[in-house]
Amino acid sequence: MKLNSTVALTLILLTLMAAAGVASGIWGYALGREALRGVTQPDVRPTSLGSEAAGEQGSRDEIIIIPESKIIEDVKNRINNSQPARSSTEGLGRVSDAGAKEDTINPVNRVRWWLG
Repeated sequence: MKLNSTVALTLILLTLMAAAGVASGIWGYALGREALRGVTQPDVRPTSLGSEAAGEQGSRDEIIIIPESKIIEDVKNRINNSQPARSSTEGLGRVSDAGAKEDTINPVNRVRWWLG
């Protein structure tokens, strides 16, 4: 039985691709293992560490849900007044009753605000 050259070439390329896949998998595993060599799990849970020191039972931090209207108002104030980022629970910036800007926006301050 004669072997077709197209079939032989296909089998050779398939074998080479499988070997390249195995080789890259082994190399990736070795790189990942080397990168994580010094990383270990913490000895205690970070949330229970402070509670045990205070003598309390392991209570979780309470999640504060902020209303959507307050978030939208805060974002509009930041955009209109070019103010640095503040938490939504703090006092918000000033906006006139008509909703227009009271101060002109300085483009340099806006760039500084975006860059942090």
